Formats: sequence, structure tokens, C-alpha cells
Amino acid sequence: MLLALNVCLLGALCVMIPMACGRSSQSGAVAPSASGGGAPSASASAASSAETDAEPMDPRDADLWARAADGGDEDLARLADREGSVGLVERGADPARRMTAIRALAYVHDFVALPWLAEIAEGKDDGEALAALDSIVDVASQPRRAVDPEDGAEVRAGCDRLLSLAKAEKANRDRRIVAIRAIRMMMDRGCAKADDVPTELDVK
Repeated sequence: MLLALNVCLLGALCVMIPMACGRSSQSGAVAPSASGGGAPSASASAASSAETDAEPMDPRDADLWARAADGGDEDLARLADREGSVGLVERGADPARRMTAIRALAYVHDFVALPWLAEIAEGKDDGEALAALDSIVDVASQPRRAVDPEDGAEVRAGCDRLLSLAKAEKANRDRRIVAIRAIRMMMDRGCAKADDVPTELDVK
């Protein structure tokens, strides 16, 4: 009887020891380090994605932008021919190139960038706003050509913003005056109705 009891106790002890060792091994496991072979963090993934999306500018284009930034009408016109309205707007998203893009848009031959220029005209920066309005006036002064449907939609969107600026009594006076001038120059393109354009700033 005593021998059988000893055998049972020994058997139970043999079962409990491996289980205890297993629990010790599991609780002592170390999670992979962030700098090790684990999954990358969200911020690391975002940074990698940004680096992948960023496309370096062609050296010839970079030279055109540099010349246009410090140059005159010819340099701006060459940049406009190279980039077109869409390219200038895209590059103009960079604050360092925005003023150059705004000035170069005076030399394009469409109204694709009109909404973007009108948005800048409503912005906080007076220098950029007035430059954008000047570019709108320059494009509007070009001889009338057939406007495709997509360009017509851009004219509508841009003119809505210009009219909002023209009517804003608390807006900068100089901006309002140029906005009204631009609207009137584009009346034949359906920019606005004559009765909708403010007249209180007209020279009496």
C-alpha cells in the first residue's frame, strides 16, 4: 500500500515539473524589438511611402524654374510653355515655387488654372493674391478662342470665386477692384451677369 502511494506521488511530480517549465518559458518570452525583424511602425511606413511618391525634378525643368523665379517675361513664358497650366498648378503646391507658378500662369492660353488662381486671390497672402489676380487679367485679355467644355467648367468655378471676392465688403479693396476688372473682361465668356457685379468701387 505504501509502495503504491509513493509511486503515485512520483508520477504526479513528474507531470507537474514539465508543465511548470513550460509556463516559465512562455512567460519569459521577449517580444521582437521594433528595430529587429518585426513589422515596421506606421510612421516608418508613412515616411517610406512619402519617399517613394516624391519624384525628383528633371534638371532641365529645375533650371527653367530657377531662371523664371529670378527672371523676366521670357523666362516665365518658357516655363509656362514647358509645364502648361496643370503642371504649374501642381508644382505651385510647393510654397517655395508658388509665386513663380502664379506669375508664369499669366502666359498660358487657357483657363484651366482659373479656380486655383481665384482661390489664392481669396487667401491671406496679399502679394500672392494680387499676383494671382494680375495673372487672371493677363489671361483674360488674350483674344477670344473657342473654349472646350472642360475649360468652360473651370471658368465657371473660377468666376464664382472671383464674384464672391468682388462682393466681400470686408475684403482688401485693391483685390476687389482687380477681381471686378477680371470678371468684366470675361463677361463674354459667361463669367457673370452685369447686374451681379458690384459697382460701388467704380471710379465716379
